[in-house]
Amino acid sequence: FSSMQPRRYVDYLFGPDMGELTNELLKDAQLLRAESPILSSLNVKYLLIPAALHPRLGDNFRLVHRSAQVQTYQNLAVYPRAYFADEVRLAADPAAVLRAVRADGFDGRRLALVEAPSLPAHPAAGPHAPAQVQEKQRAATHLTFATSTAETRLLVLSEMYFPGWQAFVDGVETPIYRTNYVFRGVLLPPGQHELTFRYRPRSLILGAATSGSSMPW
Repeated sequence: FSSMQPRRYVDYLFGPDMGELTNELLKDAQLLRAESPILSSLNVKYLLIPAALHPRLGDNFRLVHRSAQVQTYQNLAVYPRAYFADEVRLAADPAAVLRAVRADGFDGRRLALVEAPSLPAHPAAGPHAPAQVQEKQRAATHLTFATSTAETRLLVLSEMYFPGWQAFVDGVETPIYRTNYVFRGVLLPPGQHELTFRYRPRSLILGAATSGSSMPW
């Protein structure tokens, strides 16, 4: 790819020592081990590897296609697009969070590190009643999920936390928390709810306002 990448995404995928990315392929073989949580947490379902290369892969990758040009592996350990974390902890130091979430064996489905000074009441770690989330609609600028929980739970989305995204529970706006360094988290109250994410960057709103004010009347 050749594109601008958010600094936190670069930190998470390549490490904080990586400079600006341009036309970079994934070269860190450490990410291909079963112990690494990074590709799975980013919702990477498939790896495409040039046929001439033979990296050592973790047993979570299964070969599903091979041609003269490319090998395709399915990631059997990939996280769901959205899931409820078993335990939630507040975290004040982004650097410490980054070290924790990149470490071998870290499982973001079990532990969510939230960068916030405080959170409304949420359940402590331990056994929880069943909770369900189902994706209902997906587009570039909005996502909709149907959720059901017996208690307040933190739902984590395997997509980047980024300015301009808003979250709504049954049409009422709710905060999005930066979770596990790079992802989005939303607290959901008990019961059945519709959770919607919409992308409305401030630049779009200001542009619309400017265009409207410049219309001839």
